Amino acid sequence: MTIWMVSFVTAHEIINTILNNADVSVRSSNTHIMRHTCASLLYNNGVELHTIARILGNSEEVLRKTYVHFEEDNLISAMEAIADIE
Repeated sequence: MTIWMVSFVTAHEIINTILNNADVSVRSSNTHIMRHTCASLLYNNGVELHTIARILGNSEEVLRKTYVHFEEDNLISAMEAIADIE
């Protein structure tokens, strides 16, 4: 399996080209939204923040600050599960 690592700028250019070719209006936030969606989907499917950080080229600390609400949701779910144990 080949793993391709691309910079944010390259990803932005690729995405904008695809959107333009598909006649979809291009906004400057499209790439950011897609990166956020990708990271959210990875995290919600059990991929560790360290791995997501490497994929996106961010530090784990930056991602933790961005996605801390997911961790809080997981903590709440865990505590609710504990409360339901008889």
